[in-house]
Amino acid sequence: MLAIHCRLRAIPLLYTQAMSDDPQEFTSFEAPALEELNSLLDGYQFESFIAQGGMGAVYLARQTSLDRRVAVKVLPRSLGEDEEFRRSFQTEAKLMAKLNHPNLIRIYDFGDIDGMLYIIMEYVKGNSLHDSANGKAIQQQTAVEIISGISSGLANAHKAGILHRDIKPANILLGKNATPKVGDFGLARPSGMTESGVIYGTPGYSAPEVLGAPEKVDNRTDIFALGVMFYELLTGQMPGDHYVSVTEFADTDGRFDQIIRKAINPNIELRHASAQDFADEINEVLSSPLSVNKLLVATTTTGPVRISTPKVATAGNAPRKSKPVGTSESEPSVAPVVRTVPGNGKMIRNVIIIFALLGAIYTVLEMKTAKEADEAMKHKIIDDEFDKKQKAKAELRAMIAEEQRKEAAARAAARGNKGNPDAAVTVDDPEEVAPIVEVKLEPLEAIDEIKDLLKNGERPMSMMPDTIFMRDQDSRIIMYIDKKMTWDEADVWTREHGGYLSVCRNKSDLTLFMKQIPADAGDVWLGAGCSGDKGWSWVDDTPWTDAIKVRPTYNRSFAKISKYGSLGKTDGNKKLNFFIEWRADGTNPADLEYRLLRTSDSLTDINPKYPPGTITAGARNYCLIKSPMTINEANDLAVSSGGHLLAISNDEEKYEIEAIIEKYCSRGDTIWTAGEKQDDIWGWATGEDWLQLPWAGKHPKYSRHVVIVNAQELVIKDFSKQQEADSFIIEWSKDASKVKVASMNDDDAALTGGLKALKEKAKLLASKQRLATDKKHASNVKKLWSDLETYLRGLPSKSREIESTPIGEIIDSVKDKPRVPAMITGMGTSVKARDYANYALEKQARIDLDHAGQMGLLRTGYLKQLQKLKQEMEAKGQVSAVKSITQEARKMGDSVAQFENYLSGN
Repeated sequence: MLAIHCRLRAIPLLYTQAMSDDPQEFTSFEAPALEELNSLLDGYQFESFIAQGGMGAVYLARQTSLDRRVAVKVLPRSLGEDEEFRRSFQTEAKLMAKLNHPNLIRIYDFGDIDGMLYIIMEYVKGNSLHDSANGKAIQQQTAVEIISGISSGLANAHKAGILHRDIKPANILLGKNATPKVGDFGLARPSGMTESGVIYGTPGYSAPEVLGAPEKVDNRTDIFALGVMFYELLTGQMPGDHYVSVTEFADTDGRFDQIIRKAINPNIELRHASAQDFADEINEVLSSPLSVNKLLVATTTTGPVRISTPKVATAGNAPRKSKPVGTSESEPSVAPVVRTVPGNGKMIRNVIIIFALLGAIYTVLEMKTAKEADEAMKHKIIDDEFDKKQKAKAELRAMIAEEQRKEAAARAAARGNKGNPDAAVTVDDPEEVAPIVEVKLEPLEAIDEIKDLLKNGERPMSMMPDTIFMRDQDSRIIMYIDKKMTWDEADVWTREHGGYLSVCRNKSDLTLFMKQIPADAGDVWLGAGCSGDKGWSWVDDTPWTDAIKVRPTYNRSFAKISKYGSLGKTDGNKKLNFFIEWRADGTNPADLEYRLLRTSDSLTDINPKYPPGTITAGARNYCLIKSPMTINEANDLAVSSGGHLLAISNDEEKYEIEAIIEKYCSRGDTIWTAGEKQDDIWGWATGEDWLQLPWAGKHPKYSRHVVIVNAQELVIKDFSKQQEADSFIIEWSKDASKVKVASMNDDDAALTGGLKALKEKAKLLASKQRLATDKKHASNVKKLWSDLETYLRGLPSKSREIESTPIGEIIDSVKDKPRVPAMITGMGTSVKARDYANYALEKQARIDLDHAGQMGLLRTGYLKQLQKLKQEMEAKGQVSAVKSITQEARKMGDSVAQFENYLSGN
């Protein structure tokens, strides 16, 4: 969509996007070099180029006086020569500098260098809302959180008397935890100020008065754009001329229709009076959900409480009145009986955690340039090794040919000397030498011969079939596999051979793949699938571009390509040929564990990176993975993904799973779940309520774990941990976290068991949470040393010899340890090795924060039960019991760590 300008006066600030919406404006602008800017602008060290467009260029710089990163926008000299534009620029920059809100991009300074106007602004690392959600319907809670944050920022700007006038997804940046920040106030102006002959905004988001009655433009014009954006986030589409309910496109609350209709009413007088009123109305709907249908589950309005990290009021964390821990809306808090111990230990701990995370991020960014140089050197080494291997391959073939010639000569000589065994073996007649026949393996046989080498990260080019072809400066090795399989079978086969189903990075890839497909082959699998909420993703995390078009779907679908280059989709049960792809550097970013780790790291993003094959059903996401393994292997992968093995806790979820298994599984398939037996009682490892499902045949027998047997209805068997199931289902939902709170908020718990039983119950829940956290730490440790070993094996021989000792020291320091030791920071001589170590430390910190949040929920529930029990004892006149409960509350301490020690008896 093109922004419409009748004269040049915009100051675009959204530096991750194209710098001008109009390609005809200043297309000849040449961005200054970093060295030139460093010499012109004192106090700033320019580090890298971010983006460029006709209206200017944006750079990442460090403000040396405050030691902070900033974004610096430099405008063309031609704009600085326009006196009218210069005055407008200065006026508007001063206006925007007044804005100070967590949902607005800050303006720090502006000025002129060598005739070029510049502006210093807050650096936000993240994508725009347009990039993250374009054409996708996102979950309604996330949509509300984003729109609420944008509305809050706009309300702040409106209060300062400033209108935006070009609200749209491309002008919204998503920072940490998907916090929205409104940028590109280039069209901003004071309220009440009108300019004749100027048309502002972007078609589709601009209110009718922008064109028809510009003198009426006010804060309600921005609200119109908010309504359009909210509709777009819920449905993945723009509202048309004839309004269609949001429920026609997505499973969402129909009450939002009334709010959106009001916001985009053509009559400005009938819209919301303020942006905050608009946000309040949508939050009110979310806080009072209607009854849900079969596939739509109302989500909670808050995620796990992050006890260790205080939060500011941003998107997804709307301002709320503070409440003492343990206080509910209808019940008095037990907090007054808890003695508050003076001290600032908790604050210091929080600051240490925050600075540790910031330090890790800073280190990764600082090493970016060095990493790129290291990668360039690595590719040169790979190229040299390839040349050597090609030469060795030719020499090997010559040597084999010579051996064959000698053998043939010997056979011919032997035939001529049958009557004289003692005669010398000679060859008198060259025609007697048998022709040289080189034995050549079929492509699939050749790949199977070197399968173990490929899986270990080695790339023996001299042993590869001639049918391979290279892409991207020989960094990708690709081969057509003439062997029909389902998508899941092909996925397992490629991983067993050290590669993955091939990806298409651009249209050029599509064209090349098309030429490699035989005329009679039909469709061919690619390494892509739906990844929840109708989105698509490649198995190796290659960005999905607009050039690769596949229609969205809610089903479990995977991508295929035809001989004619067109992309399509199907459910994965068809048997097709496929392409396999290897990375020349020996890595495999599409390995199943890597896919799941990317999901874990993105769960707080607006659109988490669920693995291909994920299905969204209401507020739950499921991924059916057809790969035989034991319960421990399946559970480790589920934990590494930030989810858990399937737990069916109510009839609604049962219907969802029945539909998935009936459609995508074969009769007789076995599927691991989170069901397990503890103390002869069957339950879900997540703590959710056990939904009784029918047992098959003579089950249960003697085993401790549960699999689903695919039948007309859900039927279960008990399996031992040594057995392998055909597949497993990972579930991402808030069911388990809800249960942890609910289990301590059971109204009958306090009245039936007393103080001792209540504490024992809390101990059991805390023990389960600690066990789950320890498993995550163990998986993180295992992943680190496994990555380092794989990386080391994939290095060329000379590099491997150099790196083996320092990488071996890192592996020795972490292998079989319960946690990643902090001492590994800075260990290793290569950037890649240090990156692996830093990533593991960052993930460890996130695991600890999540654990603290879950323990905080448990602590809150426990306090509520103590309060209920105290009230019951007071009503019965049990003075000594009331005193004991009060003392117990004091023993808990004031922090999550103290509460955990209290339960463990330390």
